[in-house]
Amino acid sequence: MSAPAPAAVLFDMDGTLVDTEVLWWETAHEVAAGLGHRLTDADAPEVVGRAVADTAAHLIAVTG
Repeated sequence: MSAPAPAAVLFDMDGTLVDTEVLWWETAHEVAAGLGHRLTDADAPEVVGRAVADTAAHLIAVTG
């Protein structure tokens, strides 16, 4: 027995319905601050729009 096909499928590419980049940047700031480092605009390309592993690697690199 198979399930009926859905009437519609919705994909939200970030920024279409919810823009999480601002939330991600704020969260990265809080994490870095908790580790004794202040993120600057120069850190943004390494944090925003990146995979979690990339952001984590950058935070580890800048905080020691």
